[in-house]
Amino acid sequence: MNNFLTQGIAEYRKQSINERQFTGYARRIRNLLQITGRTSDEAYVLMLTPMIEVAWVDGRIGRAEQNAILKTAETYGLLRDDENFAEIMATLSSRPHAAMIELWWDGIADLLSGLPVGQTAAISSLMLGQTR
Repeated sequence: MNNFLTQGIAEYRKQSINERQFTGYARRIRNLLQITGRTSDEAYVLMLTPMIEVAWVDGRIGRAEQNAILKTAETYGLLRDDENFAEIMATLSSRPHAAMIELWWDGIADLLSGLPVGQTAAISSLMLGQTR
């Protein structure tokens, strides 16, 4: 096998591993929120905040970033409802104001307040992993 094919196979495998890991972050966040009983659509939309904020850093959201956010929303079950889908797409189509992002972060803080420290740390760590 030539070097080009070997590199292509290695890249494909690496990308597959990254996609499984990324989807795993969303599943674990969903499961931790289910354990705590905090499973509303609003809670799951808030969990998209770090990815949305990072995606807008360069002034636009690229296709890969949009797909990652939508894949996470799908894992949370948000895309089953057209209203949620429209809300997420609106957020991805125009940059949220800093005040709105601040409200979302406050919402995350409220959502996670009162949880055991271990669960809060686990959710925070998983959210960080998603944004990478």
